[in-house]
Amino acid sequence: PKKRDLLLNDPATIAKYSLHIPDRKYLPGKYMYNGAVLILGDKVATIDFKTMFGTLTENANLAQTWRMFFEFIWDRL
Repeated sequence: PKKRDLLLNDPATIAKYSLHIPDRKYLPGKYMYNGAVLILGDKVATIDFKTMFGTLTENANLAQTWRMFFEFIWDRL
């Protein structure tokens, strides 16, 4: 599967990551977040960078649900 990223569109993020990578899209600043969701196969990892807490769930239905959320956002950016 192809790796794609949704990142925050702020100066620090833009400085860290290149805007010229086609498989990367940037969320408007009003959607600032301090975490991440990673989806790989039937696994979903959620990470809270503020508290450094995370979960790893292996569940095909949840992974597919997160993929649908991702695709919905991706298609609208």
